[in-house]
This record gives sequence, C-alpha cells and structure tokens, in this order.
Amino acid sequence: MDTRGAGAGRSRIRAAIEARERLPGLAICILSQYVEPVYTQELLAGGQGGVGYLLKERVGDVREFLDAIRRVAAGGTALDRGRPPRARPSGPGGDR
Repeated sequence: MDTRGAGAGRSRIRAAIEARERLPGLAICILSQYVEPVYTQELLAGGQGGVGYLLKERVGDVREFLDAIRRVAAGGTALDRGRPPRARPSGPGGDR
C-alpha cells in the first residue's frame, strides 16, 4: 500500500488495519513518506500475518525491497531501519 496523497495516508493506513481485522492473517506492507507510530503499533499488535512499514525515501535498493516484500508475504516483518525516520508534520499544511 502506498500512502501517497494529501491527507489520504492516514485513511489508507486505517483501511489496511480494518482489512486485517476482517481478514486475519492478511499480509500488509505500508510504503509511506512519514512514520505513523500509532498505526505501526496497531499493525504489529494484530499478531497475525506479515507486517511491513517502509519509508519511501529508503527503498532504493530493489533487492532489499523485494526481500522485505517476501518476508511480509511469508508472515514475517519488514520495518524500516537506519536513521530515525521523519515524523509526519503537524499543523496547517502538515498532510502534504
């Protein structure tokens, strides 16, 4: 799932969480510009199915990206690592 779009990212992540509630075990991999810690925690708390949360700015290595997708599809996790990710800006214009 790509969370692109002004203000749409949160609703798309929420839709992924709801899809998993309806289909336990559904593998979900989020590609986002910003980290949404609350939603990441909700996805991980489900406990069933693979979970991935990757920042778009750091998915440049195709092999690593495909490896992450395969891990998620197999029921594992793929969480972005590296420097601390940017949090979503808040306030006016924060949903760009």
